Amino acid sequence: MRKISKKFEYSKLEDKAAKKLRIEEVFIKGKNFNEAIEFLKFQNFIPYKGIEKIIYLQKQNNFPIGYIMLNDRNTTVGFMGTWFSKRFIESKEEIFCNIHTWIVEKNYRLYSFYLLSKIYYENFNLIALTPVKPLKGLLAKMGFQKKELKLRLVLNTSIFTFKKNTYSLVDDKEKIENLLSKDTLKIYNSYSDKIYKKFILDDGKDEKKLFIIGCLITKKKLKIINFFFVSDREKFSKDYKQILNIISKKVKNLFFGEYLIDNEKSVFPDKIFFSKAFKRDIYIKSKNKFENIDLLNSDLTI
Repeated sequence: MRKISKKFEYSKLEDKAAKKLRIEEVFIKGKNFNEAIEFLKFQNFIPYKGIEKIIYLQKQNNFPIGYIMLNDRNTTVGFMGTWFSKRFIESKEEIFCNIHTWIVEKNYRLYSFYLLSKIYYENFNLIALTPVKPLKGLLAKMGFQKKELKLRLVLNTSIFTFKKNTYSLVDDKEKIENLLSKDTLKIYNSYSDKIYKKFILDDGKDEKKLFIIGCLITKKKLKIINFFFVSDREKFSKDYKQILNIISKKVKNLFFGEYLIDNEKSVFPDKIFFSKAFKRDIYIKSKNKFENIDLLNSDLTI
């Protein structure tokens, strides 16, 4: 596929940056890894513990976990994290990249954009979910589209009812392998880290089982099981009370959530006893639609 043209309004700035700085790839436990970790440990903008979690969750070892910016004295003065993932769309492999942990020392922030130079012109689907305010304007100038990301938060109050639940959780690994389709099982096995909470529910009727992947996140000091992937959204919406009840008992949590990009329809009903939405701006440069499953490979999971 044809690469994007390099004609861009800040090309002169880019040329100027190249005279003073250079951008290099960072691979996990490989090229530039130690330099990047040292820089990230001693910066004061983002807690290193969270960055470390993101780095070690990544599975695409043939892609860099980020890029460092070096000055003419070979000193690291900036870092931009990248979390790559792949998904097939209409039988074609597409590469998605979540941009995170964009940190540049104060004296070099004029050249923050330069950290994007290695991926901007490729045919990647790019998304920035947590940009700080100064970077939002920069991303907009670089052709990223501003979208709204909404976290829909609900409280499971139906757990206090005594209605019989027709669903059961399937935990046995051998049973799981027989119950899930080949494609769904591949997704199941791809998210093996303990931060991913996986639920397979059987209602005893439908041969097709409901498969959910969530993560425990914190919002306004509330612990929330946030659903990133639901295999059958219609089935979930229809039986959400039973489904939330059985998961609540499993994880001992009453708050649940779901991220929605723009006006995407939630798996939770519009009218629910307790529901609240938190909104933020995100920036996307992509020819494909980002799905919730793509957000599993992002800093929103921690």
